[in-house]
Amino acid sequence: MERKRLELVQQLKSLIQSSSFSGKHNGTETKLPPERELAQSLGVSRNLLREAMITLEAMGYIEIRERQGAFISNPYAE
Repeated sequence: MERKRLELVQQLKSLIQSSSFSGKHNGTETKLPPERELAQSLGVSRNLLREAMITLEAMGYIEIRERQGAFISNPYAE
């Protein structure tokens, strides 16, 4: 399970850095697609996606806002 999460984190980082997310742009912020939609498009479970998103938030790439979604905060964090 750990390897799958790390692979998903790398995949999401690449998508974030290449501006592949066509989410809503709110000024300088880009909102990621809803969790259900993102998990389905990546072919992963929502639980695995959630774990990867928490990791990305801890690394500074995204900001998860309760009831609002996930937003790209720094595409080149670390």
